Formats: sequence, C-alpha cells, structure tokens
Amino acid sequence: MIESTEKFSVGPLIALDGGDGEAVAVAPNRIATLGAMQATWWIDTVPHRVELPDVRVRGARWSASGTAVLAGTGFVNVVDETWTTHPAFDQLVEPSPPGHGGIEIEATSWSLDQSHAAALLAWSGPRPESGEMPAAEVVLLDLHRESEPIRIPAAGASGLRIVRNHLVVAQPTVRIFNFAGDEIAALPPTPGAPLALAGGDNGDPLVIIDANWSIRVVDTANWTVQATWRGNFFDAATVPGGIIAIDHEGVLHAGCFSDGEISEVGTFGTGILAAQLAATADGHLAIIGAGPAAVHVASFQLNC
Repeated sequence: MIESTEKFSVGPLIALDGGDGEAVAVAPNRIATLGAMQATWWIDTVPHRVELPDVRVRGARWSASGTAVLAGTGFVNVVDETWTTHPAFDQLVEPSPPGHGGIEIEATSWSLDQSHAAALLAWSGPRPESGEMPAAEVVLLDLHRESEPIRIPAAGASGLRIVRNHLVVAQPTVRIFNFAGDEIAALPPTPGAPLALAGGDNGDPLVIIDANWSIRVVDTANWTVQATWRGNFFDAATVPGGIIAIDHEGVLHAGCFSDGEISEVGTFGTGILAAQLAATADGHLAIIGAGPAAVHVASFQLNC
C-alpha cells in the first residue's frame, strides 16, 4: 500500500477526546461530530457537548455563519451551547401507537443560510392494516414561512441534500428541484438509490455514493456527471482539484480529475473501519468510525 506519494500525503492521525460516530461536519477551523443523542465540537481541542432528542443526523453541516451545526429537525447553537428544534418540523409526523408502524422522518437537510430545510418522510414498522405502504415523499420547508410546505413524491428515495438553492433527492434516478418545487434536472438512472449524498456546498461538486459503492461526482452548476470512480467506497469528499474517499477497510484513496474519470494518485491506511470523512479546502481531514477513539483528525496534501 502506498502511504505517501509526490501527489498525496497524510500527516499523523490525532485522536480527539470524546466525539460521536454517526455524522461529521467540518469547516475551516471547526469540526463537529454527532450521534442521535449528542453533538460534540471542539474549541482548542477541548470538547463541548449538547444532548440531542434522538434525531437523524446524517448530512449535518455547519451554518454559513459558523455559529450553528444544522442537523435533523433543528440545530446546535455553539455559542450558547443549546439545541433548538425548529417548529416547522412539528406537524410533519405524528407518534404511532406501540406496536404499530407509521410515517417517520428518515432524513433531513438544511440550507447553509438556514432559510430552507427538507425532510424525507417514509413508512417505518409493521405494515398498515390496509396492507398498502404509503409512498415516501419529501417535504420542502420555507423556514421563514413565506410559502407553504411543498410535497414531492419520492418513491424509493434513500436520502436528500440541499445544495445552495436546490434540493437533490436520492432515488434510482437522482432528481434535482428548485425551491419552488419544480424539477429542473435528473441524472442518468442507476440500478438502485444512492447510499449517500455529500458535498455541494459553496459551488463545490456533489458526491454520490451509489448502490454498488462507486462514486459519481456531479457538477452543481449544470447538474451533469463530471466524473465517475469505481471502487468499494464508504464515503468521500471533494477538495480543490480532486477527491479523497475512504473504503470499507479504512483506506484513504486520493484521486485527481481527468477527462471524465478519476485517476488514483495515492492511498493511506487509517485502520478506522466503517468510517465517514470530511475535508476542508485548506488541507484538514476529520474521520469518524469504529474503534477506541471515535474521531481522528489529520492534515493532508493533494497536488493534482
């Protein structure tokens, strides 16, 4: 295994004290990790924590202001160290009686400016008495309440992500909507719904982890596939000129974009299994996964 090349190198992995293993969000000089019941962020390597009310946190991100971590049905204010559930989510689902199934919020996404959010609603639990499973749908919320919620049919959807002023719905045919609820683009269909969506912030490409664990990188200016990368990848993040992915064995793979493909230029073994990662443009990685320490950080260089 290549540990360092002229194009890709990784500094020492540093374990942070504490942390959570379901989602990781980074921004310059900021890192946060989240689980359903807790969020953790660090100030000068000192962990700060807030309890969460059992929320779906995958896809968490920092707000544009850097004062909040947006996740699930609300946000963590890192200034006063509080969690707030946004009231716009209150009426989306109703609690189910014990032993019965019901509609649940399966995934959420927030815009960086906190003006919009979206929720994927799907049936969970035993089948209803009618035997017919209600179809999944996405609800797009205007958090300023200047417009009514927009409901979008989303059969077979596995997730969603807000990218600037667009909503991406992860179905076998990935569809893109504007905030008026109009479908403005669709990607070529794949055999199954994507496993994950990541990136797309501030004009960066969107990363799709497909059902076969390969990667598609999408240009969010024109909603076309910029490059593909076959592999067994668990998560990935784009960086200037290239991409860094992590596979199921905890190996980092660095690639550079070239003629619609991604050329691998180096690898680095982390020993962290079932890992998720996030990267900043100024050369910092955060990795969460299984092991004695939930969170590791490192510097990196990728020269494409």
